[in-house]
Amino acid sequence: MLGMVLILVAALFVVLPVVFVAVVMLMAVLSGAAVLVLAIIRAGGGILAGIVLGYALYRTIRKSRIAADTE
Repeated sequence: MLGMVLILVAALFVVLPVVFVAVVMLMAVLSGAAVLVLAIIRAGGGILAGIVLGYALYRTIRKSRIAADTE
């Protein structure tokens, strides 16, 4: 009976803190991953907008050059 109590006390003071630390570490990793994914999504949106605006500007300049060459 005393051995069972010692095992429960050991589980309480050893296993539970280890599980708690593991959960905290997992939460930190998932939080960091979420921040990284959000940053990638936001940066990707800016890159896409830059590509679209750059292409529109390129087409406008090219169109004006072609029009100037034909005159």
